[in-house]
Amino acid sequence: MKVKSLVEFSGVPKGTTATCEKEIEPNWTDKPMWKVTWNLPLKLFGTKRKPLQDWFDDEEKAKFLVVVN
Repeated sequence: MKVKSLVEFSGVPKGTTATCEKEIEPNWTDKPMWKVTWNLPLKLFGTKRKPLQDWFDDEEKAKFLVVVN
């Protein structure tokens, strides 16, 4: 699903869109988590970098993200 940030945080401007996928059983927590891959430029100062990803639990997702489609 596509989501949009409701607040600015960790270098991600408010209103930035992302792809959001649910990970039911991540190996590092007992909670279901959402993997969010931000739609940010992959080039910064002439160097290529990996897409920025964050992880949210259900409560954080509801508080900081809104579904756009």
